[in-house]
Amino acid sequence: MTLLGRDTIRRDQTALRTDERRSARSEGRIIGLEGRRISRWVIERLTGGGARDATVASVHTRVAILRLDRGELVCVGTTSVPLAANGLSIDLPPGAAPWTLGLEAGQAAMLSRWSLSIPAAGLCVDLAGASRWEPRPRPGPTSPRELARRARRARALTVAEGNSPSLLPLLWDSAGAGLLPEPARSAGPPAAILGAAAAAAEPDGVRRAAARLAGLGPGLTPSGDDYLAGFAAAWVLAAAALGREGPAGAAVQDALVRGAAPGASPLGRAWIAHAARGEVAEPLARFLTALLGGPPEALAGSTRGVLGLGASSGTDWMVGALSGVDALLAAAPVARWN
Repeated sequence: MTLLGRDTIRRDQTALRTDERRSARSEGRIIGLEGRRISRWVIERLTGGGARDATVASVHTRVAILRLDRGELVCVGTTSVPLAANGLSIDLPPGAAPWTLGLEAGQAAMLSRWSLSIPAAGLCVDLAGASRWEPRPRPGPTSPRELARRARRARALTVAEGNSPSLLPLLWDSAGAGLLPEPARSAGPPAAILGAAAAAAEPDGVRRAAARLAGLGPGLTPSGDDYLAGFAAAWVLAAAALGREGPAGAAVQDALVRGAAPGASPLGRAWIAHAARGEVAEPLARFLTALLGGPPEALAGSTRGVLGLGASSGTDWMVGALSGVDALLAAAPVARWN
């Protein structure tokens, strides 16, 4: 008798579930699932009217991306995936993944506050009981000295434990002047320009630097996109924690988004736009809360939570966030922000 390995059994079980779902679709039966949580941003896109037309843009291991009729993206993930700023989570059967449900790019969908339906997959998700999640953290007030102290701690931990290859070398060679590996070598000069232009409140310089960083590197969200999202989120939320919100800061945010838009990946572009409003995914929100006036003991764990995201996405985001903090602390006098 041949003993099957655990992976073989899992593949066979997945194939069986896929066949069962195909049979259900062919017989006109509906696969019903429950939604667990939904971002406030997604809810706002679904209020004031009926269902929105959408299309399945892409399907991944634990996430499917929907494109709404106006081009906005919604991340539909399993409950094991941290909720994105533009996300909603659904309860899947044990061992199931979005692709085992028959989801395919190009399928039509309907999304409302109460349900998500994808007829071609025979799928209906009940969202009525999904709890609302706020993607913009509400950090308490802090001082420049305390912010700088916590940022140094997060930087030291990132240098020690960050993933590579990534933009990690920019934390010790911010201009990319040394013999750095890609993509850090290409990112160094525009990253340095971005920080200096933001600190000087020069939107044109910010826009040009963001255009050079956007789309830099491989992946669903390239390294440059992650860096810009981290920079934007830290810039916005740290300014609020320091009481430095104002027209000059808003002009920097707007220039960063406009500069990044043409070259960023679709998902990167969405997350940069969210970050410019202070909206981030759950692990990033925990880190920013700890950095900006939260319990000091939460800083190390929340930093590691960000660094653990993806092969290098979390590290690249963290490098951008720490660079955004540096630029904000260099921006003076305070009166410029009022």
